Amino acid sequence: GGNDLVGTGVYTGEYLVASKQFGSVDATLGLGWGRLSDTNTIHNPIGLLAKSFNTRSSVVTGFGGGLNFNTYFHGPNAGIFGGIVWHTPIDNLFLIAEYSSDKYLQETINGNFKPKSQINLGASYQAFSYATLGLNWMYGTSIGVNVSFETDPTTDPQPEKIGTPPPPPIHIRTATEQIQALNELLALRSKSLSVSGPVVDSNFVDLVWGGAGDVRDVAISGRSLSVTIPNPSPQLCSKFARLIASYANDINFVVLTTGSQTKPVRCAVSGRALLAEVPQNNSGASGSARMVAISSPMLINASDPPGPSQSETMTAIKRQALEQQVTIVALSLTKSEAIVYFYNNRYYSEADVLDRLLRILMANAPPQVETFRLIPVASDVPQSEYDVHRSTAERSFAQEGSYNLLRDGGLPVGAPMNNPTLIAAEKGNYPNFYWSFFPQFRQEFFDPVNPFGVQLLAGASGVVEVLRGLSVQGEVEANIYNDYNTARLSDSVLPHVRTDWLTYFTQGEYGIGQLDAEYRFRFSRDVFASVKAGYLESMFAGVGGEVLWRPDGERWALSADLYDVKQRAFNRLFGLRPYHQETGHISIYYESPWYDLNFEVRAGQYLAGDRGETFQVTRRFSSGV
Repeated sequence: GGNDLVGTGVYTGEYLVASKQFGSVDATLGLGWGRLSDTNTIHNPIGLLAKSFNTRSSVVTGFGGGLNFNTYFHGPNAGIFGGIVWHTPIDNLFLIAEYSSDKYLQETINGNFKPKSQINLGASYQAFSYATLGLNWMYGTSIGVNVSFETDPTTDPQPEKIGTPPPPPIHIRTATEQIQALNELLALRSKSLSVSGPVVDSNFVDLVWGGAGDVRDVAISGRSLSVTIPNPSPQLCSKFARLIASYANDINFVVLTTGSQTKPVRCAVSGRALLAEVPQNNSGASGSARMVAISSPMLINASDPPGPSQSETMTAIKRQALEQQVTIVALSLTKSEAIVYFYNNRYYSEADVLDRLLRILMANAPPQVETFRLIPVASDVPQSEYDVHRSTAERSFAQEGSYNLLRDGGLPVGAPMNNPTLIAAEKGNYPNFYWSFFPQFRQEFFDPVNPFGVQLLAGASGVVEVLRGLSVQGEVEANIYNDYNTARLSDSVLPHVRTDWLTYFTQGEYGIGQLDAEYRFRFSRDVFASVKAGYLESMFAGVGGEVLWRPDGERWALSADLYDVKQRAFNRLFGLRPYHQETGHISIYYESPWYDLNFEVRAGQYLAGDRGETFQVTRRFSSGV
């Protein structure tokens, strides 16, 4: 490993280290170069391989940002360091001792401090599964106290959110209602397409697995049931056929296979006629799917009690959505389809809000509605579309107890350009006003005079939607407490892009954080644009915009932005400073299928007028980390 490899070089040092557990003791032994070769030294062993490794040049540059491979693991000596951790008989209590080979020579020369000992001692107690307390004796001169916290980012430590209602219960239609809904959907595509009989569910699959022998796999392909089993035979095939005939009437053949190239055993389900597949027509079916003609559509019994009216249904859906803290801005119910436009101002995870909406629709939408189209909206501009087949969701809930639309339903597609339902709902609704109050916390680290500075603020924000896509938004902040130290002002000759941020938040402790107008629109289903002008953030005001191309179903997107900005006055009110700059970038985004990793590459001109590239890799865990 190494320290300060691309910094100024003040703390640079490389090391090789090994650890081993002996009973209740963890032992560590290491060999260090650079800062770690001040004491307890031996001759640099790598110098035996190449004499050039015996010389180490100074790498303190004052600027940093560069690699110096002629320095790493170089020097006449290498220092030996090590440590032990004793897991005491007291649960969760650990005693620690270490020997450091860094004598802090530069700090001693500069008069900052002089260590009296190379040995450090400590005690660590894990008070909770997520918190550990520490007490240390450092350098023979100082006492240190620390608290550390840990969490598993892959799991949500608090699945129950404060102030958030639990998701609605699951409602699954009867087999008859499912068949009727599917027939309604198929009738829109072709009068000759229909289905009959129960939709296959988890109980049927369980029966097949327990049907006979050592069943290794079960799969349904079209109207055939394929069972992988070690010893296929006509007798077993007949047994499965009888089982299927008594349970599900939409399977016509049973195929038993070993999973290898041996000839499978095939038999017809008793009493079933071979039905011809109907080729895909061009009236709306997509992909390579093929429908099967079974019988005429089943009809709802005329004696069934009438359900709620459409207006009552839509009112119930909107009311329950509000109870789940989701705002439905427009809703349409047709014979086989529900279209929902919604705002999500509550849930960090989009999968969370989609799950809640799906449950509400499953409980309230008429049984014949088979397709749900969920369209998130921002500033009255549709962002994307999630299409859900109700039967698929019901099957997933029945078999697994959950249905993750983003995982099981695939990527969203572009929202339609023509949105008459949304436009009709918006008519006469402007202007709209939204506001909120909230606390804020800022912190500053590593100032030599004040190593940890904090600020507590109260904030208020508001948004006025003037017209569709056009909004004015603002945020004001009021200081409650801060211990910032502004005695040390920067004398850097580089442009003070963010350097004076302490001045902004002390002279402007009661100020405007943001006040701008923004217009959002779309050129096409997958090309988004925005134009913005005003006080864009706490330190800069200006005008500019961005265009984003996000192709349907793709993992990549491309954007370009350009802004002309001026620095704001330190009081964060309405004044401006002389500093002026144009900034803009072209960005490429990629949402990879590997471990939820996301990649971003940006190239352009930054706020200091410098030009370059930024490469970013992020991972978002299910916990929100």
